[in-house]
Amino acid sequence: MASAGPLPQLRLTGALEGIRETLPKFADSQVVRLEGNDSFRRSLAVTRAHLRTLRPQCALITGINDTCSLGALRAFEEAGIADSCAVVGQGAILEAREEMRRPRTRMIGSVAFFPEQYGEESIRLALDILAKRQVPPAVFTRHRLITPHNVDRVYGNDPIITR
Repeated sequence: MASAGPLPQLRLTGALEGIRETLPKFADSQVVRLEGNDSFRRSLAVTRAHLRTLRPQCALITGINDTCSLGALRAFEEAGIADSCAVVGQGAILEAREEMRRPRTRMIGSVAFFPEQYGEESIRLALDILAKRQVPPAVFTRHRLITPHNVDRVYGNDPIITR
């Protein structure tokens, strides 16, 4: 995971902090880190290998992106233990949204970054800088948790895209 660079690492750090906040008795010894190399195939392969040595009774899976999370989910499905996991991704890509629409999916969410909105926000910030208006030292994009319950509301145009 270190090969992913500092920004994706922050995603994983944030996810782990969120878990610790929600589950205060969660121990570091319960964390298993697998190197998926930002790839579905690699995540599938390393999770398959991991499941050959350890078959968890329950697992919460997250990855640096949806692709890695989906690879791990497929490995759990292949092993016949998908019911023992819950999966959260990062990016809310079309494949993750399609997965969340599957009945009884184990993908319970994905964080949407809405990169299609970055340009407008960047231009607004640039204009403020050019006009010598005071700007904050850091500007963050709004993220939203997409779940099987809200995916159709947030991404209602997906059926048009997938035709």
